[in-house]
Amino acid sequence: MQAVQDNLPLVTKSTKPQVPPAMLSRCMRGGKTIMLRKVFDRLKKEEKLPIFISFNGDSLVYKLDGEKVLDTMLRAIAVSLMKNKPADKKDAEPVRCSEKPLKAYLADKQDVVLVVDELNVLLKANPTDGHQDVGRFLREMFLDPAGRHLVFSTHIPTSAGLDQVLGLGQGRRKLSYRDPHKNAQVR
Repeated sequence: MQAVQDNLPLVTKSTKPQVPPAMLSRCMRGGKTIMLRKVFDRLKKEEKLPIFISFNGDSLVYKLDGEKVLDTMLRAIAVSLMKNKPADKKDAEPVRCSEKPLKAYLADKQDVVLVVDELNVLLKANPTDGHQDVGRFLREMFLDPAGRHLVFSTHIPTSAGLDQVLGLGQGRRKLSYRDPHKNAQVR
């Protein structure tokens, strides 16, 4: 929560240092999803607008054959924002969303936080499979503007691959916070 509170009001644009995402990294079965759910619940309680998407095995949205990873992410966001959510994975398959309507929907919203569970699952394929598009989208929609932020989990022990996707190492600093209750580290 401290990472979100510290970074939500910041703007990147062309300034440096750039606003960093908050990354929660632990081994599988280490409580990442529970921690992200608590962050989501607290953000809602504080009247922020969190959007929770997940790519774990229980998620309604998974990458379809031939689908670009950005399109999978956009579908997950669309499903998350739906008032009447699909009942199962099959019902979620036809849901489509592009950047333009999402950008229009979020245009007048403040304190928007995208919370992504297991981003590494979406980005597990070859890094040339549209990962740069996902990185650009996340930067432009959730890291660069004021009043927006990105929190994600991964069980990849290093952020090296995600650094390339999100543009870390190009002026985007890394911050570490410790969860005093579980020894979990949020970056």
